[in-house]
Amino acid sequence: MAIRKEVKTRYIDDKQGLDYTFEPVDGSLTVKKVKGGYEARYLVHDDSPQSPDEWENDNLFLVAYHRDFTVESKLIDNQQAQNLCKPDDELDIWEKDFVDAWKLKYHTFGLEAYIHSGVCLALSGKGDFPDRRWDVSQLGLVFVSKETWPDEDKARDVAKSLIDEWNMYLSGDVYGCILERYDKKKKQIDYESCWGFYGYKNALEELKDFNG
Repeated sequence: MAIRKEVKTRYIDDKQGLDYTFEPVDGSLTVKKVKGGYEARYLVHDDSPQSPDEWENDNLFLVAYHRDFTVESKLIDNQQAQNLCKPDDELDIWEKDFVDAWKLKYHTFGLEAYIHSGVCLALSGKGDFPDRRWDVSQLGLVFVSKETWPDEDKARDVAKSLIDEWNMYLSGDVYGCILERYDKKKKQIDYESCWGFYGYKNALEELKDFNG
């Protein structure tokens, strides 16, 4: 006979008289009485979110080649990406042909990072970081498809949006939506969850409409 011991953590809400499956993010919890019992909605930190490079978007992506922060792409390796940052007079003929071909297809924007007890990204020269002399590194590029976004200013805005998403991922600003149902005696009946919402405000909006 195989016997396995399981210990489950519950989060007790003495005020509401309920217990929750996950730990609610502060300020996100709402409890209301519904037909047949009660319903609780809240956000929880997503501890295993999908990173933006796993979205495999060939029209919009970044690469980074710093020793403390590396992001690779199936489309272009990191050495080739570094060649795109070189002046033309430092490229051999094969490298120049490759660079010219890529610049026909993509807008490229320099990428920097503040690396100090974590990583925060920005377009090159645009990061509002506390000490640019020591902790800021130029470490990659953002690629934006010219076919999808031909206008360079619009492409730059799209690149900033991708960087914002990366910063949410890197800072843990990613959430799951939880809906728990209880009977009239406040005993849990079941719960539903959905994960991977970037940004607290966006996740709160998703939580309002979440029905499992």
